[in-house]
Formats: sequence, structure tokens, C-alpha cells
Amino acid sequence: MNTSAAKRVPVVRLRLGGAAPHLSQITTGFTLLQARGVLQLVYEGFRGNLRGRYCHGIMAEAALEDGRLLAYDMADGYEEILRPAVFDAQLDGVFLYFKRAYDRGFLNGARNRAKVRALGLNYFVSCPGNPLPASGAQAQYTAEFFMSHNSYAAYKGLFLTRLWDPGGIRADALQRKHTFLTMAEAETLAARRVDETECVNRLRTGCIRACREAFGPRFLGGLEDSFYTRGTAPDLIGLPTHTRKDAFLRLLQKNYVCLANDGLHRSTGWKMAEYTAAGRAVLTQPLAFGLPGGFRRGQNYATYKTPEECVRALESLLENPARVHRMEAANFAYYCNYVRPDAMVLRTLRDAAPEMFLFEENDGGGL
Repeated sequence: MNTSAAKRVPVVRLRLGGAAPHLSQITTGFTLLQARGVLQLVYEGFRGNLRGRYCHGIMAEAALEDGRLLAYDMADGYEEILRPAVFDAQLDGVFLYFKRAYDRGFLNGARNRAKVRALGLNYFVSCPGNPLPASGAQAQYTAEFFMSHNSYAAYKGLFLTRLWDPGGIRADALQRKHTFLTMAEAETLAARRVDETECVNRLRTGCIRACREAFGPRFLGGLEDSFYTRGTAPDLIGLPTHTRKDAFLRLLQKNYVCLANDGLHRSTGWKMAEYTAAGRAVLTQPLAFGLPGGFRRGQNYATYKTPEECVRALESLLENPARVHRMEAANFAYYCNYVRPDAMVLRTLRDAAPEMFLFEENDGGGL
């Protein structure tokens, strides 16, 4: 018997700490769930006070009818959470805190540690009615736009990425942003972040050069053009017909094994979500942050730590199409269950309020 007609649709009030594109996955998820009749969404717009309530503004907050607050932290890592004790105290006001970059041990021993949960892979995605502003070009990036699930008899490697300019990392800017830092502390933090950024850049350029040499036409790799890249690695700048966002996403539907490495602040970059949506096999650095749902090495991705290891690991995948096919299937299934915006948001709602959102799959609420 279908009981959906008798079930009252819960009201959820959604507010944002800013217009960062990182938040699009959350706003899209709630908008899609409203369209499916899972909830009634009341969008309360941008709230500057979220920046005071949390350590940064790359936040969304959902208020359930009974007063429970769910926080969604879409920042790259813990770059804005410099005082764990302050962060722990902020968690007093929320029921659950879902973090994109989830470090299980970050709040070891803190009273609110159990409130922090892994959210998952992040990317820019939209839908009709999405309240987060998007350009005309971005509006096409619906969940379905990214999805493909094609397998092939033979494969090539793909690594199209960018370099980050460390020149904008300055101690004085960090001290203005985090006024509790002394200048000495800000200088130490700035030096560490410059070093981390340069390490990201070195690994990216090293892997592209090594794979170009090892695989020739079996590898497509290059860097997005920028002033910084022209002065650092001009020989690695890729063609715009490959590095433009729309062109890159079209390439993901072809016969490529896709490469990734850490982003800024050791983040898992948006490419990883896009790779899973396209059902691609993945070769990446070991992931720094935890993910929900058993996203596992060997099943969903292979790893490397150096350009030399990258070449060996890619060669192993290219020589084993059956292994690539298994990884493709696992990643597409993972996208459908854990990354697709409505699936991601519904999982958090079921985690927080199962009595409101655990319904039968055949009553219109399943994914």
C-alpha cells in the first residue's frame, strides 16, 4: 500500500553563509528533493551571521521543523579552522556538522567530536530553480549533464589540471583575516602554505612530464593557461580545446583513465566527483580526507605518490581493461548513491532525522 499521500512533507529552512560555488551541490540537492516531494524548502538567502557562528562562510545551514540545525561545511580543508577548541564550542549549536573535508582525528577527545560526519565529494552542479546564482554557462551543469557510463576495449591516460600561484599567500593578509595570530605565527603559517602549494604544483608538472614521456599519444596531459603557468611551465600548457571546462567534461565520456592529485589544503578536488559521475577509473594521490560509503583504494581508485609511481600505476591500469571496467562500474554506482546532489543531501537528512526521511523506496522518496 502506498502511504506517501498520508505522509506530511517536512519543512526545511535553508540559509547560506555566502555565494561560493562550493555550496551549489547543497542548494541543488535541497532543490531537487523539493521537486520530488521529499521536503518543502524555505530558502532564507545569505546570512552574514553564519560567518560569525562558524569559522568561515563556505557554509550552508538547514533548520528542521523541530529546531535541529544541520551544518554543511564545503571548505577545501581545515585552513580556516585554526583553533580546534573554538570550533568544538561552535558545534554546541548544531545537531550534526557535515564536512566535505573530513578528518576523523581532528577533534580527538573533544566533546562534540561525534557531531562531525563525512559529507563526501564536492563539485559545481546546478538545476532549474537553484537559488545559488550561476552564470548562463554554469546553468547547464545539471547532475545528468555529468553522467555517462561508457566502457572501452582500450584506454589512455588523462590529466588536465592547473597550477596555483603561491605569490598571493602573505603573512599580513593572514593576520588581518585571523586577528588572533601574532605576526610570527602568521609568517609561519604563510611559509607552510607556500610550501604546500609549491609541492602541489611540482607533483602536477612532474606527473604530466613523466607520463608524456612514457606514454606518448596514449596520454593527454596539460595545464590550464595562466600568467603564473607561462612563467613556470610554459611547455606544459594545454590546448584550450582540452582545458576549457566544457571540453574537459566531454573528454570524460571517452576512453580515459583519469588522474588527480591533492588540491589546496590537501583537498580532494572537484575532478574526483566529476570522474565518478562520468564512470571513469581514477589514479590519484592517497586521499587525505575521509569519504562516506566505502570509497576504497583498489575498488574505486589506484594511488601513487611520485611521478615515477604514477607512470607505473597508470601502465598497470592501461594494460588491464577488465580492472578499469570494474573501477568504472564502482565509481558510477558511488556517484549515484553518494555524490549526486539529491542523494548526498537526502543521506544527511536520513542520518539526522530518520523519523522524517526514512520512507519506503516505492513511495516516491527513493533514489
